[in-house]
Amino acid sequence: MSKIDIKNYLEKIYKIPVLNVRTKVMAGGDIKHPTRGHVMAKEDDYKVAFVQLGDGVTFEFPEIFKEIKSPAEKQVAEIKQLNRADMENEQKYWDKLSVPVWFR
Repeated sequence: MSKIDIKNYLEKIYKIPVLNVRTKVMAGGDIKHPTRGHVMAKEDDYKVAFVQLGDGVTFEFPEIFKEIKSPAEKQVAEIKQLNRADMENEQKYWDKLSVPVWFR
């Protein structure tokens, strides 16, 4: 998107007064080989926009996917909870970790 496109988008869709728009193309990083360390490929470049709003105007990006939660996110939350319980158990019995569980 160009500077004009970004300004029009923010003014028409979100109804925000925009004073200035600056864009910058950021270079993508290098993808290195995990063991050898040499560069295998380069990530894509991306564009960043710096937008200056009018006086006293703040913008909070709206939550687009607020209601949608995938089953994978629920499973990740359950796994984190189980890992947290295991860590608490290890901290509780830190002095007996070399002993099998049935002797604790």
